[in-house]
Amino acid sequence: MKEKNNNSVLFALLAGIAAGAALGVLFAPDKGSETRSKIRNGFLRFSKKNEQEDSEFKDEYNAYKEQEINN
Repeated sequence: MKEKNNNSVLFALLAGIAAGAALGVLFAPDKGSETRSKIRNGFLRFSKKNEQEDSEFKDEYNAYKEQEINN
């Protein structure tokens, strides 16, 4: 049940990000090349941050799993 709830939250978050990006492109006052550059840079920052958080989560999970095995 909790996993389904987490998936719903993740889906809603991703849908919101996509909708915001689409609206930003539609109403952007910049040239297309500048807008694409901003989107690309934003995605790269998001990707790098997500990769770092994923790595931290894996480390915490492995430490928890090791603790549970030892107990």
